[in-house]
Amino acid sequence: MMTEEDKEVLAELINIAFGASTAVISDMLETFATLHIPRVEVFSVHEMRMLLNEKIRQSAAQLICTSQLFFGDLDGETVFVIDETSARNVAKHLGGVEDTEKLLKDQILDPVLEVGNILSASCLKKLNEQLGLVSVFTLPSVEFLPKEGIAFGQMEGRTAISGDANAILINTELDFQEEKIGGSIYIVLDPRSFDVLVQKLKTFFATA
Repeated sequence: MMTEEDKEVLAELINIAFGASTAVISDMLETFATLHIPRVEVFSVHEMRMLLNEKIRQSAAQLICTSQLFFGDLDGETVFVIDETSARNVAKHLGGVEDTEKLLKDQILDPVLEVGNILSASCLKKLNEQLGLVSVFTLPSVEFLPKEGIAFGQMEGRTAISGDANAILINTELDFQEEKIGGSIYIVLDPRSFDVLVQKLKTFFATA
């Protein structure tokens, strides 16, 4: 079980990990970006599905999701969720597109995949490094989430993670000089990996 103390340690480590990712993205987009301090919460995969559906219902724009499996000391998946408005702002900065409203939906997926991959993969790699862990990644994928929401049991099929897995939600926002690009990252871990993470966090706190 992850205690509030464990979450505080995790949030601190993730904040450090995001700092490195932000610098890379700022260079890519050729603009200054501030990454707000992330808020960390822990859920089951079923609760993650319900949260995503609520986010889908509340969003005025369609949501886009990138995902990437990882294996090693920690087994699981990173999932990055961004709304279409933010995604078009990514395309504007990354591709130099002035009128993003003329972009077809498929044309905004590649920039989102690139940014989502950097944020989620770099974050987990840095987190692993700080805790003395190693994981390898598969190729990432990107897609529009269905407007009708994700059906019960579909999340397990999407993430290749069983229903008793744990999802760590990291809410953050990339704040640019003119536009805001908001996104949420989920780190889904199988039960064994979640236990490994919790133990590593306790050891890190004890030796800090």
